Amino acid sequence: MEVTFEIEGLSVLDQKLKQMETAIAKRIARRALIAGAKIVQRKTMSSALQIVGGMMSYEIWNSIIIKTLRMGRTSVYRVGVMIDPKANDTFVYLTKRKNPGKRYYIPAAIEFGHKTPKSRRKVAEIPFMRKAAEATMSLAAAAIAATLKTEIEKQTQKSGS
Repeated sequence: MEVTFEIEGLSVLDQKLKQMETAIAKRIARRALIAGAKIVQRKTMSSALQIVGGMMSYEIWNSIIIKTLRMGRTSVYRVGVMIDPKANDTFVYLTKRKNPGKRYYIPAAIEFGHKTPKSRRKVAEIPFMRKAAEATMSLAAAAIAATLKTEIEKQTQKSGS
């Protein structure tokens, strides 16, 4: 699920960022996105513990991270809240009987629902990540805007003095 934000006064923001060195402007944008992502991350972790339940909820909670995603275009910045890829061994289930060796990714099965291996009964989805993202979208946008403002002000004060 990708979330896109539109910021009022973007032309002024863009102009101020272009006046700065590229590395500084990128750092400011990255910090702002991470500030918004931290809000989503905390809610996602809370949802994992409350909604999922059991030992798996702790495993999921423990592996939710914020990751800066690389883009081909230099003016596009992405930050994601996701399950740590290093924890994949914890979350991959290999079937033993019907289709031996077929892989299931447990957090995805919880998030989007799945069918049981034996009876093929549908198990309802438990959208702990999507609900967290939807619930915190406006708070994350506000955090991004506030961080952009404060970081730009700090940088202009540094360069002005």
